[in-house]
Amino acid sequence: MEDAAAMAVSLPDDVVLEILLRLKDVPPALFRCAMACKHWRGLVGDLSFLRRCWPENTFVGFIPKERLDEKGTKELVPVPGSALGRGLRALSSFVPALPAGAVPIVSRHGLLLVRLDSDPVDVVQFAVCNLHVGTCHVLPPLSSRCIFNYDIEFNCYVVLSAADCLSGHHDDDKLLPLPPPSRNHSSSFKVVIIGYNTHDLAYQLHTLSSHETSWSVRTDCFERTALDCPAVGIFSDHVVVSRGTAHWVFGNWLDECFYVVNLNTQTEDVSTTKLPSDPSPLSSARSQQCLVLVDGEPPWLLRMKKTQKRQLCLLGEKCGTLLISDSHECVYTADLETGTMERVVDWPLGRRIEPGEVVLLEMDWAVVFVSRLATRYI
Repeated sequence: MEDAAAMAVSLPDDVVLEILLRLKDVPPALFRCAMACKHWRGLVGDLSFLRRCWPENTFVGFIPKERLDEKGTKELVPVPGSALGRGLRALSSFVPALPAGAVPIVSRHGLLLVRLDSDPVDVVQFAVCNLHVGTCHVLPPLSSRCIFNYDIEFNCYVVLSAADCLSGHHDDDKLLPLPPPSRNHSSSFKVVIIGYNTHDLAYQLHTLSSHETSWSVRTDCFERTALDCPAVGIFSDHVVVSRGTAHWVFGNWLDECFYVVNLNTQTEDVSTTKLPSDPSPLSSARSQQCLVLVDGEPPWLLRMKKTQKRQLCLLGEKCGTLLISDSHECVYTADLETGTMERVVDWPLGRRIEPGEVVLLEMDWAVVFVSRLATRYI
């Protein structure tokens, strides 16, 4: 044993790192190595090494859109190849302060927007959870009349990271330098809610940044857009941010067609682009189809496709990976680049899942790793 330890000490650092890259069960193994001594902690915690282990943002799993129980727990289901490993995880293990009764709504870049139980009933309360560092930021209350029938389905919810709101930023721009992981990573955010005001019979834009103490409300930004009408529709959960502009899909029930909604994250100006007409009824959009934007381009539509023995339904997309369910209550991931499909083995059999019922999670696992490691040295 002493000879093996001496040999490990004598190895060059680059050789040690190459060995560590080949370890099985990488996150816990690297954590144990980092705890061995200060020198190994410096090796494992190096940004260039961590980026070789995990890209900046990866699809790690999903959670059902259900109320958390009195213990504040929620199933976090890992997908194949996730840094989470195998086995269901409790959401409270990432955000210990997450209140019971919270309902997950939407997530992006490690930020999770949840709706909280509120009192009085004429207001709605939200919070933004940072899954990287485990914080929960409770937002100022919002009038409930801006939320159509208290129903999440008829409103648009977007949570944006600080990088999303930078003009000229692009998710795929490899020339931009990566910030070093830290406990304050992604501490800034912006929440965007487009809610149907039942008093004015029109959509309103509500925005709130992490440094603000009250919501900003706008109605004039919808002039000459698909949302400037007394009709409701369905927003897709999936948002694409490209060069400071957020894009997502809106199904207008009045026109019976789909639009791409474009929001400038800095000026908050809104525009829409009408898509070619589709003969399918919009009233069944949630149950029969799911709209996905890829890289901000005009979206494509994947309907439920029948195979010989099963019916496939698209649940969403993250980081170039689709999440798909079938009529046998099984869930799969499909890589858009390779076309390969893998079954999510931790999803319980016999549990039916439909579009709009889960939140897909992406994380910067290098930041999670460094954050957890830092707590051991405080």
